[in-house]
Amino acid sequence: MHDAKDPAKRAEKCMSCHVGTAERSVDHELIAAGHPDLEFELTAFTANMPPHWAGDRTPRGEVAFWATGQAVQLRERLSRLAGRARKGTWPEYAELNCTDCHHPLKRAAGSWRQGRAPTGRAPGSVSYNLSGYPVLHRLFLLVAPEAAMALKSDMDTLGMKMSRVNPDRAGVAATAARAARRVDAMVGSVKSATYDDALIHRLLVGISGDGESVTHQGHGSALQAAWALDVLVRALATSAEKAAEPDPRPLLKAILREMFRQLETVSDYDAPRLDQLFLRFNQSVR
Repeated sequence: MHDAKDPAKRAEKCMSCHVGTAERSVDHELIAAGHPDLEFELTAFTANMPPHWAGDRTPRGEVAFWATGQAVQLRERLSRLAGRARKGTWPEYAELNCTDCHHPLKRAAGSWRQGRAPTGRAPGSVSYNLSGYPVLHRLFLLVAPEAAMALKSDMDTLGMKMSRVNPDRAGVAATAARAARRVDAMVGSVKSATYDDALIHRLLVGISGDGESVTHQGHGSALQAAWALDVLVRALATSAEKAAEPDPRPLLKAILREMFRQLETVSDYDAPRLDQLFLRFNQSVR
């Protein structure tokens, strides 16, 4: 039996398949054969299961599960990358942003991808799939700021190393392993944090305010941000009902519905259009 009441342990069990390990994982060959890409968020995926357990199913409880699940996911992704760098096929394209290669070919004037130069890497290079990290960085800054900045340094280094044509195995393995240890040390702080009105509001403002950078990092990062905002908006319920000002939730939920509509198809992904929705959300939640 597995202790699924502990959010970290539940996430670890889910990630063993939905993220994988160095020994058992979905690689580029499997994805090319039709296996879905591995994007996972604990609360969204749990919500799709028929409830068959007792526990904290309140909106505030879900925020804690979301936060812990994101931290565990990042740790497991980094551990998987370190293991892949030490042995096996290299570079493993499943660790990179799929849409850096797989995207519609348009003239520069009609392509948002060519209209914005990549940051910190050469034009035409592929990028490491950071996925949920930009959202998680916002949370880390609030619950463990010093550790968050040390982790950001490692993640920036990892992003530069992974954008090279033939990434240095030893360098990637060492940096990813070090970053995984940093995240592991923060899991406890994330799990035990008090997700009150103030913290939830700061997360909503911070995540939606990062819209431009998040959306231009790719579909996966934007999807993780939308999932995060969805969980956090639902947690506004108790406080908003007591407040004197108008309830912001109907408008925020309408914007989220449009976000998810635009995120349905990866091939139609349009970062600038989605960025405008993040901007509207940010203006509405302040």
